[in-house]
Amino acid sequence: MSTVKSRCYVKSSVYLRVTVHSSPVYIYPRIRHSCVSKPCSLNLCEFFMPVRYFGTHLCLDKFGVRRPCLMYLKYYGLKFSKEDHIALIYLLYELVTIPNLEPYLVNKFGLLFIMLLKKRDLIPPKDLVLPWKPLFDLCERIMGSSTGSIGMYKYFSYFPEAATQEMLDLWRPMLCPFNSNTMLATMETLECFLPLSLPPEKAHLGYQLWFHEFMDLWGACHNAPIWEGEMMWLMARLANRNIGYIDWEPYIPLMFTRFLRSLSLPVVYKQTHATKHHKLNSGAMAEWIVAVLGGGSSAQKYLNKFMKILESYFHPANFGHWLLKLKDFLRKLPYCFVLRINFERYKKTWETQVPDSHKLTEDDITSFVESVKPVAMQAMFSKLGATDVIHALQHLATLRPSLIIPQVIER
Repeated sequence: MSTVKSRCYVKSSVYLRVTVHSSPVYIYPRIRHSCVSKPCSLNLCEFFMPVRYFGTHLCLDKFGVRRPCLMYLKYYGLKFSKEDHIALIYLLYELVTIPNLEPYLVNKFGLLFIMLLKKRDLIPPKDLVLPWKPLFDLCERIMGSSTGSIGMYKYFSYFPEAATQEMLDLWRPMLCPFNSNTMLATMETLECFLPLSLPPEKAHLGYQLWFHEFMDLWGACHNAPIWEGEMMWLMARLANRNIGYIDWEPYIPLMFTRFLRSLSLPVVYKQTHATKHHKLNSGAMAEWIVAVLGGGSSAQKYLNKFMKILESYFHPANFGHWLLKLKDFLRKLPYCFVLRINFERYKKTWETQVPDSHKLTEDDITSFVESVKPVAMQAMFSKLGATDVIHALQHLATLRPSLIIPQVIER
């Protein structure tokens, strides 16, 4: 065993690198119970503790790694320098991706890693680059195809620029609509790993490599395939992170048709019900609709028609299994709209900003509120309660109080 003392990314933080059987082992933060009262006077090098290897097993001291770090985050939040923050993320990433690490420890380190990446706006991708392959190998070993449950969406912003092409080279051959199980597993992986937040000038390294191909593939499958839920989430997040840079106009009519069929409305023609329903999440639907509004898009026209169709199904006399999804959609649609307004006008981060030509105008806000208002007013007296409707009305009143509050008081 050889011990090499090396300097960390910040001048106030020192850690030890220990090589055991050609594997590096670091010394990680340790938080004492007798912490000083002021976060600004903390010296992180005082809170470091060893991680030891006995044979092939990773052994921790009685305090563990996760507990002290959680205590620090609990007491002080993210009150350390940006360099410290990045250094800790790199260290936790190395811990999470240790080969053949026990799933219990992967879970503990992974939860702490997610906490450090909670506020993405603090660290731009130019300051943090994480290799995607170790993370994919870990997910394939432990989680199988259920990658979404470990918060993968927090990482793909920090994958290298060349990651998109590498992923497509690996997974594109498995995109076979005739094998539903393989297609589902592949789409789940792509939805969790594909980078979606590259700047517009580097779009040729990102979504432009696969966007039209995936939309054509989805358009060729009209039998409600089991993997279209993942495809919907992928497109919704892509639209939300690249507002104004993708031409969605050719796809808007087909998308709203899919949305309508996914609601499982009791539509009967000659005593025959539809046997196939698109399985789309209402949150993904709301996120995509809000992302394509504005900038001269026809999305608002289709949204007006869409909400008029749904209005009668919110009548108190109508009750069925379809009402749960309708109310969930009604709650999430205004919420996503408020988030976009906040992002465009108040929250300036490193993320791709909406061009001025596609920002929502005052007329766009009024048109949106007027299209959703009749449905929300109808749903106030639903048999399933008014919890979801209250949230929807609250967001609509935030946008246009003069249009919402008088009618709510009157009713």
